Parts: sequence; structure tokens; C-alpha cells
Amino acid sequence: MDRTKKGGNKSWQYYDHLSSHTMRRTAITTLLVLGVPEHVVRKVSGHAPGSKEFYKYVVIAQGFLNDEVQQAHNKLVQQNSCVKSDTKNA
Repeated sequence: MDRTKKGGNKSWQYYDHLSSHTMRRTAITTLLVLGVPEHVVRKVSGHAPGSKEFYKYVVIAQGFLNDEVQQAHNKLVQQNSCVKSDTKNA
């Protein structure tokens, strides 16, 4: 995969334009989305318990998790509907 962009006459690497803070935020959000407990992510990231800044990441991750659970629920409902219609036709 090409990780360079060309602008004008110059090429640059994506990592040249990412700050350590951006990577830290990405890591925190990713860990939360993957289900790592909040207290563990807080410990790794150096956030204090009750940190207002940390809970910004929790809100983002919770929104993602809510969407994933809703999609799973929709699939189950759809699957259940198919099973019911198959038993009626039998």
C-alpha cells in the first residue's frame, strides 16, 4: 500500500503530518472500541480517574459500540423473521 501523497512537486509520508497527540487519541479510542476496560485504558494513557478529557474518548467509543450493537440486533430480527416465515410455509 502506498503511504505517500504527492502535492505539487513534493512527496510526503502520512506519518510526517501526524502528531503524537493524534496517535494517542487514536490509540485510546481504538482500545475502548475493542472493549478494553476504561480503567486499563486510563492507566495506559496516564489519565486520572474522573478525567473530563478521557471521557471525550469514551463518548466516541460508546457511539461506535452502540451502532455495532444496533446492527447486530437488526440482523437477529431479520433472521428471526426469516425463520418464522419458513416455518409458516412448511
